[in-house]
Amino acid sequence: AGVIAAAAFIRFHGVTSRLLSALLITLGAQIGVMVPMLAVFGRMPVWATPANLLAVPVAGAVMLLGLPAVVCAAIVPPLAPVMMWPLAYGVRWVDAVARIAAAAEPRTAPVWVSPVVVVATCAVVLGTGAAWKRRRTDEHSPVVR
Repeated sequence: AGVIAAAAFIRFHGVTSRLLSALLITLGAQIGVMVPMLAVFGRMPVWATPANLLAVPVAGAVMLLGLPAVVCAAIVPPLAPVMMWPLAYGVRWVDAVARIAAAAEPRTAPVWVSPVVVVATCAVVLGTGAAWKRRRTDEHSPVVR
């Protein structure tokens, strides 16, 4: 439901930036899993939303490019190291983000902290996106003298 709402938001507001679209879809997914996670586990990791915002765009690229690279490497095995070399950096990035987020996770945090972090992150991303869109609109609007 969160991803569908984020997609509707992107379409309604005419978001054209691929990066901002990826961030908004990630936030939508976080919002969508927040209620079930709180209901089942009684808490949500505090650093899950910022970590996913940093990891998901890279993880998507790794998955998108990884499958054809694996197929090519299987067909021509000597090319495997060359094909996998760039993907290794993406995998290392996602791994590092996950490790840092896990290490920064507080042992005990009140249940309300995670939803506040999700809402604050949404506000920052939406505010930044709105400011960026306004700036781009101002750059392309005719100057009245």
